[in-house]
Amino acid sequence: MASIRDLKKDINKMVEQFLQECYIQIAYSPPTNIENILEIISDAAILRDEMIERITRTPEKRIRYKNRLSASGQNVTDARRACKFAACYGDYYQKISNEFYDRIVELTERLNSLNY
Repeated sequence: MASIRDLKKDINKMVEQFLQECYIQIAYSPPTNIENILEIISDAAILRDEMIERITRTPEKRIRYKNRLSASGQNVTDARRACKFAACYGDYYQKISNEFYDRIVELTERLNSLNY
């Protein structure tokens, strides 16, 4: 993962592509499946909002680390701060990324399992 910004862009693009697939399914599916597809679209929108919120929300540990630095008056270089961030929070964002991919695959399987 290159950056948080790129992760957010990837999530938005993947959900957008998934929604396009859903709209294609609506156009070519029988009327009985439309409610199911609309439910899947709703789940995709909720997934996107949830993941973006989790990425945007700063983990508690990072807040405590920043507060500790400002309270103690220490001068920490950007390189050291970036190194601590990568070590502590790389796993946090990797877990979010993996969970997103798992859930988008689950939504895709639900969409593909609808009968024509």
